Amino acid sequence: MVLRLNSTLLVALPLLLFAAAHGLVSYSEWRTVSGSSPGNGGGGGPSNDGSLNSGGVPTVDPPVVSSPATGLDANGNPANLNLSTVIPVAPPVPIPTVVTPYGPRGADHYAHAVPPKLEPQLDEDGDEFAMVPLSSGNSHTHLVKDGKAGEITRYTWSKLSADEPPVVTEPLASGSSAIKRFPVGKTRVRLEVEDNGGNTHQDDFVVDVEAPVQNGVYCYYYKGVTAAQRLPLDPRSSPKPVWAAAAPTMDFADASAFPAQGVGAAGKAFAQRCVFSLRVGATAATTFSVSGSGAVTLAIDNIFQALDIVGDAPSVTVTLAAGNHPVQVMYFAEDAGAAKLLLRVNGEALATKAALWDMRTVVPVLTTITPNVGSKQGGTTVHVNGVNFYSSVYTVTFGDLRGVKAVRTSRSVLTVNSPPVPADTTVPVVVSSKYGGSSNSIPFTYDGNAAPIRFKRQVVTQGGPDKKYVNNLGAAIAVGPDGRLYVGKKGHIHVLTISAGYDVTSACKTTGLSGMDQVTSVAFNPADTKLQLYAATSIIYYSEKENLPKTEWNNGKIVLLEPTAACMAVTKTVVSGLPVSDHDHVVAALVFDSAGRLRWSQGSFTNMGANTPTSGTGIGGLDEAPLSAALLVAPVNQPGFDGAVKWACDRTDPSKCKQSGGTDVKTFATGVRNSFGMMLHTNGFFYATDNGPNLSKDFGKRSTSCTTEADGPGWGDKLIKITDGKNQYFGHPNRARGAADKRQCVAYKPGGKVPAGATKEAAMFSGPPSHNGVMELMSNAFADAKHSLIVLQSAGKTQSSHLVSLNPAGDVTSITALNDGGLLGDTDAHGAILMTAYFPNELWVLVPSYARPSAAAPPFVSAVKPHRGRADGGNTVTVGGHNFGAAPTATFGGLPCTNVRRVAPDGTSFVCTTPKGTKGGFVKVEVTTAAGRKSQPSAGNGDFKYMEV
Repeated sequence: MVLRLNSTLLVALPLLLFAAAHGLVSYSEWRTVSGSSPGNGGGGGPSNDGSLNSGGVPTVDPPVVSSPATGLDANGNPANLNLSTVIPVAPPVPIPTVVTPYGPRGADHYAHAVPPKLEPQLDEDGDEFAMVPLSSGNSHTHLVKDGKAGEITRYTWSKLSADEPPVVTEPLASGSSAIKRFPVGKTRVRLEVEDNGGNTHQDDFVVDVEAPVQNGVYCYYYKGVTAAQRLPLDPRSSPKPVWAAAAPTMDFADASAFPAQGVGAAGKAFAQRCVFSLRVGATAATTFSVSGSGAVTLAIDNIFQALDIVGDAPSVTVTLAAGNHPVQVMYFAEDAGAAKLLLRVNGEALATKAALWDMRTVVPVLTTITPNVGSKQGGTTVHVNGVNFYSSVYTVTFGDLRGVKAVRTSRSVLTVNSPPVPADTTVPVVVSSKYGGSSNSIPFTYDGNAAPIRFKRQVVTQGGPDKKYVNNLGAAIAVGPDGRLYVGKKGHIHVLTISAGYDVTSACKTTGLSGMDQVTSVAFNPADTKLQLYAATSIIYYSEKENLPKTEWNNGKIVLLEPTAACMAVTKTVVSGLPVSDHDHVVAALVFDSAGRLRWSQGSFTNMGANTPTSGTGIGGLDEAPLSAALLVAPVNQPGFDGAVKWACDRTDPSKCKQSGGTDVKTFATGVRNSFGMMLHTNGFFYATDNGPNLSKDFGKRSTSCTTEADGPGWGDKLIKITDGKNQYFGHPNRARGAADKRQCVAYKPGGKVPAGATKEAAMFSGPPSHNGVMELMSNAFADAKHSLIVLQSAGKTQSSHLVSLNPAGDVTSITALNDGGLLGDTDAHGAILMTAYFPNELWVLVPSYARPSAAAPPFVSAVKPHRGRADGGNTVTVGGHNFGAAPTATFGGLPCTNVRRVAPDGTSFVCTTPKGTKGGFVKVEVTTAAGRKSQPSAGNGDFKYMEV
């Protein structure tokens, strides 16, 4: 089945610490076009003959649909709404490369085939075939060759037999994506990939194509509609349904037989409209009768019949010719708790095979949209949740405007980006299908305070604009208080001096790390007034690839580096003995809190909490350790601090070990599977990304108690909001801690009901993994978006980022997709984001796009770097912006920033030393030129945050 490498991050770090495919949705390449979906033949379109057969009622094959609802023309196509549809497009097919397998051991953990996770596909034109997009955008390799991240060079798709084991019966395609024709039924398919080291991997999956006409009936539900109000004959007219569901027959024996989502609470009125086509073998008199409670209206061949449970006509007889006849049964219940309806045809229950409905023609029904607020500049990624989106072609409108890049990710979810609007407003979101008319509406609010940002990506160069800096295996990154860029790699940290145009003008390498140490995070303590760098290191694949004993899972450490004459060197091991999986879940996400304590993430040893050899041990094959799958804290600058973590055990089974040393290192949040990025927001909350689990196959099952487990489908990445001191559990089990805290033995899937004692995620991310870097937007260039989060995503060929807007309580209000992203990142004083682009082996910069002030304008403060410092002052900071002149001065909360120096010749930055402030204070920065011109007040809550120390 689908291999869903979602978090296993470091995919080629040898890792990328993230690559891999959550596989939340089939990830194909799409292009927006006008018109119909591929595979819709000339006979597949609806007619305009006046028959009312849309709402799921087929009369012929292909179906005949009724006269068009609003937004559709006579042929059933979108009209007058400026709508768009989406179709899959296959990219060019690469030429296979034949090489000799490369790599020390564990070739099965190099190349990874990640086929699409496909829901059943629909034969939309009724020709017993469907054009199905196949995509392997998240296939990847953990190979490192010649000091560079590996790449997949061959993709081969093949049809398989039904044998066990299956054999290849037919080659289908080459290339990472393809569109192929599949017959109705289930077809087994294999994807095989090969990397540039010659390592291969294959995975099998099933393409299921369904015929559009199904046995049974299709029912719509309307809350609060009474018999007196009635329902129109056309299911696409108002009122719009709020729920819909298929049923095998019309035997609703009591209230529990109706879907709870459609009927509401006891005592409330609702209406049900069931549509189907009745198959009649020969011309005959046919009697329809009903029983139950409430009122019923019957329509046969689009003609209302005199049938009413509460009236004098509980049955009606009509003569029907041989063939299919559209039928509608409209039921009105005054009390949902007492609802009951039974339909009989010629005295017998409706035969399932005699009743038919068409998946193409159902009216879409919306239930929720998430988020329901976004930027007036557009770009907010909205998840439209609804019922049974069977067709491939749906359009989403925001008022009169077309949504951008509408994609059906499942039969219950569409994703779309909101279009821009000229002013704040609230508009109805409506979904239209080619066949079934338009849905009910849900309001979406445009709020300028959620405004997005726009960047232009450029590549960091070295020695000239045409010479890209080569970032082999660089993952961690930080902008230092000295203005230099620190990039963590394998065996060293590269320290880069960069120009204002992001060109490396000089570089040096740190010393003191072993060649096996992968640097996965670097950070500076804002409480320090001298230059000191903290680095998290781990030996990933320590047994599988580095040939260390399996007991060396405690190889993680955090070290301190200080300047030397040549560069920087390790001067101290701050924390040691930290748990690391024999895969790529590591010590990561270093951040200092307001008291100067160090916080970080400790990756998991398991996929979903259970290390079950029979179901796969792809994360490393060991049970969780007491400190794994958690966020940790250590007062590293406290006198007498002991960070030498020791374990009382033989280390063959981490779950049996007890922490016997380094007890100053503790957990402050648990149930975090694999967070690669964490930050402290100026609102006081920590935010962290967390990579979701893979499928149980090959990677390990979902822990359901301290002793039981079950299969798990895997799920996507999430963002979590952490409150210090709350002992929060975020859902990834650790049985080693579960002995004393039973909630930590049970995994829970985000997005649903949260079990007692667990903490709900702040947000879920759709699309490919892996979401890693997270930072606060402190730039004044985008005033409405200041203090929002930027989350970076990087996995294989996909690199993107998201703007996450927060409300005053620190909760997520919207997520807006941005164009480019990377693995990990940090901001500078000009509001730019510098990122490691791991797979391209480059460093990227997202430079904010905004109108620069004219030379005659007053000074403008872009940002301050770093934006946190000690309450006693004395921190070196860079103030970035425009029009500072040759001799600027600055105040922090009205107090002067002293020792102004390193003023940029073009007046865009300078360095100064922060004044003393109030503990926890958040101040704005004002710049004054030599001529006395002052900058305007900064946006948001402030520019510089004072710590509690």
